[in-house]
Formats: sequence, structure tokens, C-alpha cells
Amino acid sequence: MKLFFRDEDIQGMDTENIVICGWNEATSQWEVMPDSTLDPVEQSVTTETTGYPLYQIMCVSSSSSGQTNPGGSTPDTLDEGDTAGSSKSSLGQNYPNPFNPSTTINYTISQDCHVTLKL
Repeated sequence: MKLFFRDEDIQGMDTENIVICGWNEATSQWEVMPDSTLDPVEQSVTTETTGYPLYQIMCVSSSSSGQTNPGGSTPDTLDEGDTAGSSKSSLGQNYPNPFNPSTTINYTISQDCHVTLKL
């Protein structure tokens, strides 16, 4: 999976600590994808880890114990200045099925931006 960002998306972040995090529904916490790879030229972060319902680019900090702590809020909360519904993103189930020569996957994003969906 590859997520792209703009300069304004990472403003104020330490680029050495930018990773992809996945939302763990069981623990209601973001988890760092350990294989996150940053490409500052392409302005993207890549991971091979899958199986999470939501992914987000985050800046992480390391604690003195060596654990990595992602920042960020739960996916259902609104940041200051957001309006109701503006933080909603979704990825629908493909249809008719993966064995047909073509399939359709519906998605919504919270704002107009560059999106790449690779299967």
C-alpha cells in the first residue's frame, strides 16, 4: 500500500519519523506499520502490511523505553475546524466478485486529493 502526501500535510512533522499507521478496531488504537518506507521525492509512504480497516500517515515519537507512539486521534473524532462528515473516508467491498474479468470498488475520501488504489 502506498499513501501520498503534500508538503502542507506534513508541515511541522519530523520527516525521519513519518510512517503509516493502521487502525486496530480491537484495541481502538493506531498501530505503526513496522515496514513503513518514506520516499520524500515521490512524497509517499509505503507498507506491505495489510488487514487494517483504515490507514493514515503519522509522525511517531520514540519513548525512553524504545516503544513507538503514534500521534493522532481516533478515526471517528473531528479535529478543530472540521465539519460533521468531513473526516469520513470509506472503502467499499468489491463487486461483483474477484473472479470476474473486472470489478468495481466504491470509495469516499474526506477531501479532494490525489488517490492511488493498487490491488
